[in-house]
Amino acid sequence: MATDLVFAQMEKVAPKLPDWFGRFDNIVNLINSKADVEKVSERDFRATYLTTNGGRVGTYNPDGGGLGLGSAQEGGVMITTYFPFSFRGQITQLASRATAAAEQSRLQGFKKLLKTMIPDFADFLDRAWHMGDGTAVLGTAISFSTVASKTVYVMDTTNGVQGFRRGEWYQVYDSALAAPKAGGPFKLQSINYQTRSLTFAVTIAGAANTDKIVFEGTSGATPAGLKGLLYHNNTATSGSTHGVNRANEPEILVNVRDGGNSVPTVQMGMQIAHQIIERRKIDQGTPNGMMALVNQKQQANIRQNVMDIANYDLTNGKVNADIGVKVDMKFMFAGIPATVDPHQATNRIDYIVPNDWSIAEIDPVGWFEMNGNKLFPLYALDGSPAATAWFALYVLRDYLCQNFGNAGVIYNLAQPTY
Repeated sequence: MATDLVFAQMEKVAPKLPDWFGRFDNIVNLINSKADVEKVSERDFRATYLTTNGGRVGTYNPDGGGLGLGSAQEGGVMITTYFPFSFRGQITQLASRATAAAEQSRLQGFKKLLKTMIPDFADFLDRAWHMGDGTAVLGTAISFSTVASKTVYVMDTTNGVQGFRRGEWYQVYDSALAAPKAGGPFKLQSINYQTRSLTFAVTIAGAANTDKIVFEGTSGATPAGLKGLLYHNNTATSGSTHGVNRANEPEILVNVRDGGNSVPTVQMGMQIAHQIIERRKIDQGTPNGMMALVNQKQQANIRQNVMDIANYDLTNGKVNADIGVKVDMKFMFAGIPATVDPHQATNRIDYIVPNDWSIAEIDPVGWFEMNGNKLFPLYALDGSPAATAWFALYVLRDYLCQNFGNAGVIYNLAQPTY
């Protein structure tokens, strides 16, 4: 069962969770700090969007003629609800007691577990937002093999293995998302980033070349997931977004540029900016706070493009600055601040304005509690309490962009092979 030490450390850490969770440098935390947060219960979150400004203009007869009727603003409503995620941990009584004192261990087991869980949960939510197309899919395989009684998947080049973390558990579905493979969830034993391969701890029965890997906890056909970046920055002109038919409402469509399977150029970035200016009539150029999300491989493409390098502001206006090709986590691309984003898809550059996003949530990230308890004993097969404490972080939320005219995507970009 849980020890007094574990309880004491839990109570000390618990109030700091919101602060700790907001420290990690990922895009979701940036949205969290800037977006409107709408508290919901079991009801849906309804968000309005503007389609037409009010007012009518036209000529009239000044010699006693009528001036004509006016008009009001027009718009619609998007509907979404929260999506639940949990991140669980557990530690045995022996592990917590054996590492309780400094003379016994320099590494306190429970404290170390908490220290790693918080950023790992933040990292997972960031991955889920980036991959979030409304389904639970985190990656798609292109081939598989069985090595030493373990299933090894080679993932596609679009998202590769960046949606995964070693040691997590995942469900595996067929390509049609009809049903999960029997025996899941499965533990991910290792990741090879060079070969884009995932090695699971067991042999997965019925594995196929085009399997899709989703987060744990899903069941049934077409498992739902977070409505994140891919859901909102969708290049499709059919289907629906938050219940609004894209074919009938152009304001739900983002600004797009087909990369033509080539490297990104300044001209591509300018075309996205020009589409936004054309739609929104923004005098100062691009919207305030706009940023481009660029995978590190597309940053390499940008820097390897001789024309871009020749015209690129590598110095950021500094005199005698190093203008050599280098790795910068933040840089300018076609006049728009760009962030190198490891969870960004490798074949596209997405443009977002964090202030245009809203969050529908029941609670912010917090500890799972029941009757005031945050730690719970597990039970052995004989029904007696096991010498293990269980605890969890959780969040119930989803995302919604309310200004698609400010968003954009350059898609179908060439991908380096490294």
